[in-house]
Amino acid sequence: MNATSRYPCSHQCLPDTLMRNPFKEYIFKYIIDDNVSYSHTICTASATMVTVFLKIYGEGSLEASIQNSPDGINFINDIQNLKLEDDEMGTLVPYLYSKYMRIAMKCTKPSTKVKIWFQIQNIM
Repeated sequence: MNATSRYPCSHQCLPDTLMRNPFKEYIFKYIIDDNVSYSHTICTASATMVTVFLKIYGEGSLEASIQNSPDGINFINDIQNLKLEDDEMGTLVPYLYSKYMRIAMKCTKPSTKVKIWFQIQNIM
């Protein structure tokens, strides 16, 4: 899986900066194959609202779901799933809230291009 981002790539959880800024956005672009692929892990510990936008570019289909984790290592699937077709965009909003979150994705066509926006808000 190839990934490009406005933020440095890391296998660790991206930092939780919501205490300094009530709105945070992470944008990633992925080229995924026909196996299950995962987004970067995002820290959502201070989040009160999370929306994830996904857009598939070109031909193919995408199945995606949010995965939640208490520790950034062990993940479980959230209850909703998203299915997208050619050049379609959709959203996922977590049913469960956890300290860490990522997106699990599976495409039917190798080298499918996907863009993900994590938009996180802390209202206090």
